[in-house]
Amino acid sequence: MATVIGHEIAHVLADHSNERLSQSQLAGAGLQLTNIALGSSEYSEYRQMTMAALGLGVQYGVLLPYGRTQESEADMVGLELMAKSGFQPQQSVSLWHNMAKASGGTAPPELLSTHPSHNTRISDLSNKIKTLPAYSGEKPNCQIY
Repeated sequence: MATVIGHEIAHVLADHSNERLSQSQLAGAGLQLTNIALGSSEYSEYRQMTMAALGLGVQYGVLLPYGRTQESEADMVGLELMAKSGFQPQQSVSLWHNMAKASGGTAPPELLSTHPSHNTRISDLSNKIKTLPAYSGEKPNCQIY
């Protein structure tokens, strides 16, 4: 639970939702301008095909990789928050092993996803854990008020 909460808090702290909105709006505006330019040019017969190709290029070359970058950033910041709060960082790796097992290998290829693959997350989290201070073994101070 600490892994997921830390990850989601990291999205908020990093302002990912506003970044995502800005990027989508910028991509949409760029595509609209290109569409208008192609419509009034001598190449208007290629307009539909060109716009489809550009749309795919923007989606798979810009938007999806940027989404994966945000997810990876949230994983790393969330891990740090988790560790600073007294939770055992290694549990984040256990979570992703469990998620990989639960998916039954049906996850889409990373290239086609807004999220890093389970294996990428496991590797990145494992590497980041090595840079964190040693886990003290003390239980987090979680009190309900």
